[in-house]
Amino acid sequence: MRTMENENREYILRVYGALQEKGYNAVGQIVGYLLTEDPTYITNHLDARRLIRKIDRYGLLADIVANYFDDTEEHVSGGAPAGQHQFERSDASL
Repeated sequence: MRTMENENREYILRVYGALQEKGYNAVGQIVGYLLTEDPTYITNHLDARRLIRKIDRYGLLADIVANYFDDTEEHVSGGAPAGQHQFERSDASL
């Protein structure tokens, strides 16, 4: 059974490879796309632009942030395992 996290990983790796093959700064191009959702950051080479649009951007960003903290800090007692974090919107103005 394929999970969303596995699909995101597969697609992002294929997009990364296509960008590298074309000589682009793959990390910079992917970050640009994630921030703006502008597909022109991603090449059409190897169908990368179609693949990047299949990625759940929120889920991917949540996984990236969770993995960053998993790699740099000890797990907080009672925290959720990577990929199972719950997120709530914080509205300071309310």
